[in-house]
Amino acid sequence: MNAVDTYLSQISEEDIRIAVGQMKELELTAVLCDGVVRRHSAALKVAAGIPDHDARKIIEKAVYRMAAFKWAGV
Repeated sequence: MNAVDTYLSQISEEDIRIAVGQMKELELTAVLCDGVVRRHSAALKVAAGIPDHDARKIIEKAVYRMAAFKWAGV
């Protein structure tokens, strides 16, 4: 498992739920609030040694993926 996968596997279900709400707000307002998505993006940047933008995109995609898997029961 690489550093990104290791980090993503540690995100709690509660943080995923909150992040989905923040992503919905981002879609409506084009503003990402200071919250779970930004916090996890900053932590992933440090953990994996990747640029800010890459970390945020990874977190955004992972949040949707993990929420979809949970919803689908897989």
